[in-house]
Amino acid sequence: MPYSNSNALNVFLSYASEDSSIADALAKALRAAFVDHIDLSMMSEFPSGTKWRDLIQDSISQTDILIAIATGQLKPSHSFTGYEIGQFDYSLRDKPKMSRFPELKRGMIPFAVLTRVPDTTNEFEGIDIDPTQFRDVRFDPTDLEANLAGMYDPNDDRAPEAKIYKLLRDIEDLINKTEKSGQRRNTIAQTQARIQILQGHAKALCKDIIGIMLNREKDVKIPKSKLIIRLDPPRDGNGESDASEETRIERATLRIEGPCYEAFGLEENQPALGWRDFTAKADDEDVVFGWKQALNALISSAQNSNFVDNNVILSFDRKKVFRVFVSRIAVYYSDAAEYQVYVVEMLRSPDWGDRDTTILLKAMEVGLGYRFMFLEQTSEFSPAVFKATNPAAFKERALKMLIGINLLLQIAEQYKLNEARTILNILGIDASNDVDEMYKTWNREKALLYTAARDVLKLNEVTNADKDKFIEVVSSFGEHTNTMNLNYSTAVLRLLQRRIETEYPSKPAERPPEARRSRVKRGDARDPRKPDRPSRAKRRRAAS
Repeated sequence: MPYSNSNALNVFLSYASEDSSIADALAKALRAAFVDHIDLSMMSEFPSGTKWRDLIQDSISQTDILIAIATGQLKPSHSFTGYEIGQFDYSLRDKPKMSRFPELKRGMIPFAVLTRVPDTTNEFEGIDIDPTQFRDVRFDPTDLEANLAGMYDPNDDRAPEAKIYKLLRDIEDLINKTEKSGQRRNTIAQTQARIQILQGHAKALCKDIIGIMLNREKDVKIPKSKLIIRLDPPRDGNGESDASEETRIERATLRIEGPCYEAFGLEENQPALGWRDFTAKADDEDVVFGWKQALNALISSAQNSNFVDNNVILSFDRKKVFRVFVSRIAVYYSDAAEYQVYVVEMLRSPDWGDRDTTILLKAMEVGLGYRFMFLEQTSEFSPAVFKATNPAAFKERALKMLIGINLLLQIAEQYKLNEARTILNILGIDASNDVDEMYKTWNREKALLYTAARDVLKLNEVTNADKDKFIEVVSSFGEHTNTMNLNYSTAVLRLLQRRIETEYPSKPAERPPEARRSRVKRGDARDPRKPDRPSRAKRRRAAS
């Protein structure tokens, strides 16, 4: 198999690619122990250039016994194993008996290493396995070296060699049943020599497997939060390709690894989540929208190998800031793609001197940062620069603008710069009557700007009319907030100047010692200024 017409017992090995070395060792032992009695199939031996899904379905429909190999650790390619097991489980409903031996049931042997069968089969959903039908194979994961030393204990039924031997005997008994069913007389005789041969194969296989497992990772720690984003091939309702970037991330499934509670409010080891479940704990719709657009842009840049721009800075709850970057891309033959994205928290900087000084410095960072983003003629997000931006790059600039302003808002939130008390401390008590109007103006203009940016990012293509509409909103945003920002930034700089003058009062400058001159009388030999010049009185007497 595949394409087998023999009367041998058809056996299919299903395994994750990470367990291929164990599958190879098992296949070697089975073929050596049961020459001409089994027909073995495994994915790695399928001919190239074939449609693998059709090939798997054809092979599994002929399979009498499926051996599912698992090692107790969820792996990326377990989806492959789950597909094969699911196909076999589905085929049992229509064909529970073996085709050539109709009195015998088809079945599945869970070959579990370092885990119990329920733990292994729980990794594959929708599987119906009778754990009493065949023996499972387990190894104690706490001390493999002790297993290796005690694997030959003939008096211990729990010894690894004994477990492997029982598995081989079960397969041999099944082979003998098929031979008798076919009224053939070439059954395998249960002689002492045959028992010793099986024991030899069991010992060799057990030694190989334990040797492989000794070099496996026992435990893996992921100190940073990591997202694993899987994108299935984009298809529309008719099965045609649908490569819409706007909805791409909404179709993704996301897994988390590492300490993700602080980042997303999600516990470790959760099953894969859809986009809506993943963003359920986000602060508000603006945050969800920002992550959606940022991850779409991140994936696009990674797909184009544009790793220079392969990082963005985001907030999930407006309390922490994260740097996000793609660290690994895997593309499957089904055209599905998987992106591993690290989410690294950017630690808050320590206070500068004291809390009040730190607040003023952060207020200056926000005020001047906002001014240099929007209000200067050549600011990166000024109307003039947006007008000169190519339509193809317009969405990217709009997204960058949103990320930038979100970061400023994040700093303002962290240091409570938006609180009325802080604003009055900066602007002065005389501004108390204006604070309410300032809040209204800012909230109105910010909402209009965010809405306009969202509308641009939802477009497939940006036209000149779209540009003009967005630039009009940006212009209004700058006009209504320019004076507010000017007064705020000026007040912050004035307070910082006063604080510096108070902490470090200015003193009259002192002349350096080498520049000082000693006081000497004119005419003194030590006076360097023309010592031989006569005084004014002497000059008068000389003149008279």
